[in-house]
This record gives sequence, structure tokens and C-alpha cells, in this order.
Amino acid sequence: LTKAIKEDGILLADPPPDYRATGESGPSPEPPPKKKSPRRKNADHFFTGTLPQRHLLFGQFLFYSGIVSWKTYIRALLWQRRQRPLLGQIALSWGLLTLQDIRQILAARRLGEKFGESAVRQGYLKAYNLLALLGKQRRLQSRLGEYFLQNGWFTETQIDAFCKMQVRHNQKVLYHKWQQRTPS
Repeated sequence: LTKAIKEDGILLADPPPDYRATGESGPSPEPPPKKKSPRRKNADHFFTGTLPQRHLLFGQFLFYSGIVSWKTYIRALLWQRRQRPLLGQIALSWGLLTLQDIRQILAARRLGEKFGESAVRQGYLKAYNLLALLGKQRRLQSRLGEYFLQNGWFTETQIDAFCKMQVRHNQKVLYHKWQQRTPS
């Protein structure tokens, strides 16, 4: 997610290869002709389609319901991620890892591999330790609704109402899945 954010806006993907620096001195290649309706750099997007008929997390529900924009949803997720305690910090406080262990795990981590997965792969943690650490991390993580409260987007009453709507949506989805699996 952090790679998707630029200081003044959101980049959803890398720019096309034509726009990347060539590393050569001299004039850059001609940009392709502009499309009829180019996207504005800081354009915000509110979802306008139908609510997906699958289980949705709170932030997903707010976005797909058209309550918050894509940019706001991503900012809330990044805020939540910054609030989350690091898995290594929790393991250190529990005495499961030392600072040296953490450094070695990070140094030997594979591209795209999560810290906990790397620690298990390298033999520093057992799978059950990782599950316990992830559970603790999740419990310590700030709830996404806190972002909207702290930034004045919604009141606590509104957040509670959105939560109830999300729960009802997820219950309907679960009920419909159950109905499809049960023979008539």
C-alpha cells in the first residue's frame, strides 16, 4: 500500500514505460497523444456500482457502499497500518526473539515475504508462536473506525450504524452461500 501512495495523491500503478526516465541525456521520447478524458492526478473516486456479494471488512464496506472515497479508504488503511505494533516488537517483549534474531530474520527475508513467515521458515519461531503473535498484533491494532472518528469524518453513532449495516450485509452473504450449498 505504501508504494501506492504519493505525497500529493494516489498512484494506482506504475506509469507506462514511455514515461519512465530512459537514463539517457537528451530529449525524452514523445509522450503518447492524450486520451479524450484523461484522469486528473488528484481525482477522488467514489464507488457507484452494486455492493459485492462477498464478505466485506469494515473499510471495504464503507468504500463499496459509496460512503467514503477510494483515497480516503487507502489513507485510513495506511493510518491503521502505522498504528499496528510490529510483530518483531511483540516477539521481543514476549522473549521469543532477541534484537539480534530480528536483525538476522530481516537480513535473510525473501522478497515479498512477511516477517513472521520468514521467522518460521528460518526456525526462529514455531507456527503456533506466529499465530499467537498475529492474534496479539490484531488485538493491539487500532480499529479503522477510529481513523474516521479522529479525523472528524463521522460520529460514534454513525460508525456504529455503519458497523451494523456491514454485519447485516455479511450475514446476508453467509446466508445466501449456506442456502446454495444445502440441497432443497
